Amino acid sequence: RVHGASRPDSVAEGGAASPAGSSPPAFCRPAGSLCAVYSETMELADGVVYQEDPGGPGPAMMSERVSGLAGSIYREFERLIGRYDEEVVAELMPLVVAVLENLDSVCAHSQETSVELELLRDDNEQLLTQYEREKALRKQA
Repeated sequence: RVHGASRPDSVAEGGAASPAGSSPPAFCRPAGSLCAVYSETMELADGVVYQEDPGGPGPAMMSERVSGLAGSIYREFERLIGRYDEEVVAELMPLVVAVLENLDSVCAHSQETSVELELLRDDNEQLLTQYEREKALRKQA
């Protein structure tokens, strides 16, 4: 998720957002399932866009790395549900979703920190250049 963005409805209710183009599994369908509402996602080149938060600034982006992990975990959950029953993952699903959300949040924070670090390095380089220039001018005077 993008910093400050809210969860998609399906995730907020303990389900998982499905990969684009696939239908939700039985446990994400309304009426007596784990999810009250299934929120479809759209896939973009650089991640998955969640449904917009009605009061938020825009859609929330999931990093490509976390999106890939979520897709793999989702497929494994589907396999387990197909083989056994949806109750097998009922308690595990919200925990995995929370871990994926936290991982995505940490990835987003790491990217923000990397950008900030690069800007600070540029500033430092400019200040050092300016200092060296002023130092040379003072020597000449």
